[in-house]
Amino acid sequence: TLGQSYFENIAQILSNGEKRTFKNYKIKKSVRVKISEIINDLKSGERLPNVEEENKELREAILEDSEYVNGLEFTADVYFEDKDNVVMIELKTVRPNAGEMRGEKQKILYGKSYIMQKYPKKQVYYFIGFPYDPTENPKNPCGYDKERFMSSLIEFSKYFDKREVLIADELWSFLSGEERTMEKILDIINSIAKPDFKEKFDFINIFPFI
Repeated sequence: TLGQSYFENIAQILSNGEKRTFKNYKIKKSVRVKISEIINDLKSGERLPNVEEENKELREAILEDSEYVNGLEFTADVYFEDKDNVVMIELKTVRPNAGEMRGEKQKILYGKSYIMQKYPKKQVYYFIGFPYDPTENPKNPCGYDKERFMSSLIEFSKYFDKREVLIADELWSFLSGEERTMEKILDIINSIAKPDFKEKFDFINIFPFI
């Protein structure tokens, strides 16, 4: 109930990252053809999602002698990098719309291809992240069962390898680099989410220097 913007802000703070949109960029035509091939094969069931194999095929397509064409605009809700890695994360609601998965996978493939092309010596990761697992017992809010969750979404497992999915505490601890981060976030929320919070918050905004 906290809202998508809250999750994005916390994710960016934890990772020292930012939201970044990519548009008006060019990729090789060979890459665009390869992405279409991967998506169509996943849709028809001729192949299973395999992030390592897909990355290998994209890098091979980048090396081909091919003309440049327009890429598909994409936005990474969280983007951060260091000298060896680039990490992008698409944060989703835990109940995405049916039929949305194909478009999300296509966007991620375009995003990875462009960053691989831009930083050929870096490892490139593009995850799809979910802030919590709605299939988990409410008494264990930080817990998750990735396979169960993925199976609960229409066509999700058809397009996504579980290695490119981060969920619940797995997501938050990955972003912070520290274990049990989700538990710490919930403790902070619970410590301030009191009946008189709105009254105190309004008072501080009215009299900020008292």
